[in-house]
Amino acid sequence: MKAALAGSTLVILCNALGSAAGSDDPAVTEARQLQQQVLPCFNAPPDATGPATIAFTLDAAGGFAVAPAVAEKSPGKANEAFAAAALRAVVRCGPFRGVKAQPVRMIFRPDAP
Repeated sequence: MKAALAGSTLVILCNALGSAAGSDDPAVTEARQLQQQVLPCFNAPPDATGPATIAFTLDAAGGFAVAPAVAEKSPGKANEAFAAAALRAVVRCGPFRGVKAQPVRMIFRPDAP
């Protein structure tokens, strides 16, 4: 998993099969917490070839200050389904524990880590 602060937005890269990368970086630690809470809710449909980005803003309680939405997706029916599955996972798994209020961009990729 990769995580970075882009401005004040937490950007998280999630492979459909998860990741076990370790780091002491606070952005990576927080990203890992979000990833671990979202991925169990994510059922990746088959045949997707491109990534999907879900954007949202967390409030101090881990809920949504700004509702999740598909910010970017690849063209095609399989990729549309992949983006919809990523959005459902974020919505289903919120509110999130152990995270601070901030904008977040979760990038879901269908390829293996």
